[in-house]
Amino acid sequence: MRCTVPAKVLVTGGAGFTGSRTRCELLQRGHEVVVADDSSDSLPQALECIAEFAGNSPHSGG
Repeated sequence: MRCTVPAKVLVTGGAGFTGSRTRCELLQRGHEVVVADDSSDSLPQALECIAEFAGNSPHSGG
């Protein structure tokens, strides 16, 4: 099924390897992506890099 309407998507674990690839794909397709990640197994630079790609800044929920 192909989504033709941009959606707001929550990606859990979005700073890890699989999550970062998923984020890139969703952003390239025009979706708004929200990432939830405890950063226990990822680098902070991963979120900074994708935020730059998306044209915004990462926000901390803490």
